[in-house]
Parts: sequence; C-alpha cells; structure tokens
Amino acid sequence: MPPRKKKNVAPVVKPKLQPDISLPELIDSVSTEWTGGKVKVTPLRPSAAGWCARRLAYDLMEHKGHATYPRPTMEPNIVRLLDLGHSVEYHLLKYVNQLPGYVTRYKQQVVSLFRLSDGTIIEGSVDAYLESTDGTRSVLVDVKSYKDGFSSFLNSRWDETIEKYSRFRSLSRIGESAFYCTQGVEAFMQEVGWDDFICDNLTQLNCYAYSDFFRARGLSACSILRYNKNDSRLFELRWQPSESLFLKVKAKYESIHQAVAMKKPELVKKDFNMGSMRCAFCPHAATCWGVTDTYTAWLRNWLPEDKLTSVRELGDFGKELERTIHHMNDVERHYNSEWKKSNDWIVSEMLARKLKVVELSDFSAYEIKELKSPSPHF
Repeated sequence: MPPRKKKNVAPVVKPKLQPDISLPELIDSVSTEWTGGKVKVTPLRPSAAGWCARRLAYDLMEHKGHATYPRPTMEPNIVRLLDLGHSVEYHLLKYVNQLPGYVTRYKQQVVSLFRLSDGTIIEGSVDAYLESTDGTRSVLVDVKSYKDGFSSFLNSRWDETIEKYSRFRSLSRIGESAFYCTQGVEAFMQEVGWDDFICDNLTQLNCYAYSDFFRARGLSACSILRYNKNDSRLFELRWQPSESLFLKVKAKYESIHQAVAMKKPELVKKDFNMGSMRCAFCPHAATCWGVTDTYTAWLRNWLPEDKLTSVRELGDFGKELERTIHHMNDVERHYNSEWKKSNDWIVSEMLARKLKVVELSDFSAYEIKELKSPSPHF
C-alpha cells in the first residue's frame, strides 16, 4: 500500500502577547488624516454663509491653489464628533418622515441659489421639505445636532438657551421648546448676537428658501430643528424667509470671489473683531490678525480680572510653570506618561495656589476647568 501523502498544513503562528499599536491609536490616525491637505470642497457653499468673509476668502485661496496658510490641526475626537452629526441628522429625519398631517418631499434635494459673475453656481442640499396634506402650509427643515453640557448645578446650556429665548422680544413661544421669529429672522439674529453660531444655521437655511426651486413652490416658513445629542430632546426655531438676508449673502460671496480672483484676500472685510468667539476659534486667526493666540482676547471678555493671572506675577513658579506647559505641548499627547506627568503637576500646583487661568509671556492662556461636582476632575 503506497504511503499517504502529507497534507500541506499552515504553520501555527503564535500571536504576540503585546500588540504593536492599539485600535484607538489607529482610528485616531485615520481621523487625523481626514482633516489634512488642501480645502477640497468649495468654501462658497450655503453652510458657510454665516462665516466671516475674510475666513472664506482665505479658504477659497487654498481651494483654488493660490496659497497655503498655517492652520491648527483638528483633534481626532473633534473630527469624529463632527462626522457623527450627519448620522444623528439622518436618525431624526426618520421620525420627521412619520409626522401626521404632513408629507415629506425633496429629501436631500440639491438646489441652485445663484451664479457668481464668472458663472460659478452656488448650490447645496436641503434636509427635508414638509407640505401639509391640505396644501396650505409648507416648511423647509434643516436638522442640526447639538452637544449639551452643564453650566450650573441644576441647568444645562440647553435649558439656559430656552430660558433666554423665552425673554427675547423678537420671539414668541409656539411650544415648550419651540419659538417663532415674530419680528423677522434678522431681528432675532441682532438680539442673540451675530457671534452666536446659530446665526450660521439660520443664514444657510434662509439661502435655500430663496432658491428658484422653493420659491416656485410657495414656501411658508423655515425651521431649524435641533437635536440634543445627550438626551435626544428637540428644539425648534421657525421664521419666514428673509430676502434681504439672502441678498447680503449673494453680495458677500461675489465680493469674496472678486478679491480671490485678484489673489488679494486681504481686500475682503472682516465680519468679526478681535475678542469675538469667531476669531478665538478661527483656523486663519494667525494669518488674519498676525498673532498666534486670539483665544485670550475672547477669554478676557467674560473672565473677571481676578481670575486671570500673569506668569510674570508668579516669580520663579511662573517661569517653571511656563516651561512645563511648553514642554507638555511639545510631547506626544495620547498615551504618553511624560505628558500625563507634566499635566498632573500643572493642575495640582495651580489648584494648590487657587489659579484658574494663567496668561503666558506670549499672551496665550492656560486654563484648567473643574466639573460642577464637589471633587475636582481634570
């Protein structure tokens, strides 16, 4: 009897007990790459209509390949949070489609708003268009997700916003957490302050309302529907479309286009001033203002003077504190024992001296925050 042939058996590979890299680190690397490189999407889109015109001019310069500007890298967790907003919006639209008395039409409908002088079409897509079954009312809906947080022992930012809006003269309440702009959307934007990021949402949806597509359908109102990502509560702000607000955006985008065509973005007027929230977090702040830190200027607007301490007032400890802060910023942040050791020392020493915010010699600020619970967490 001939000997049986041996089957080819794959060798057994023993897994390493210690992995080379963790999954969170790999995911972070993918999330970080998503933010890098050239501005691929045109900045002159409806969702950016409320942004500073100068910022849009810098973005358009990069988009067209005319220039590259230094900008801070977005943290991977922020990238994922922003991306999560799209999933939340699709989730809520599932319920919007079931509303009694309304029919949902034109979901994710792409509409053209206007043309620039060179023929470029400014366009965008809407979330949903609701039409009453009796044909008397129609609402253009845009869903926005919102992360809540506690600002006091009893109230969250969400609760405080609703309470604040209930006192606005430009609004009337149409539900427990819903308001209508009785004096027009621009009156509300003036009352809430143009620095508030909700103005971006209002300006974007108002632009869609003045597209030829929706004007032909006799649109009745616009509605921003906010979704609380913490507990799924809802908030609505409704208004009649404003033609003057739409025309302002049209003129703004044309002026940006003209300046970038001449490769002179500095000709575009800034919409916000140093000390505003927009400038504090703008990616082009260093290019626009010529300083690396605009956060401190915004911080000074609401922080009492007795809460802000300069390192120059702290003597040798101030010098050591500043050296440690700079060293901590230079080392790899995630899963690094050296970074954690520096961070723990800074927090413990600042808490021991009852310091909340310190101003460094380059006028940037370092702040520690505590949760509202009795024991500090950092």
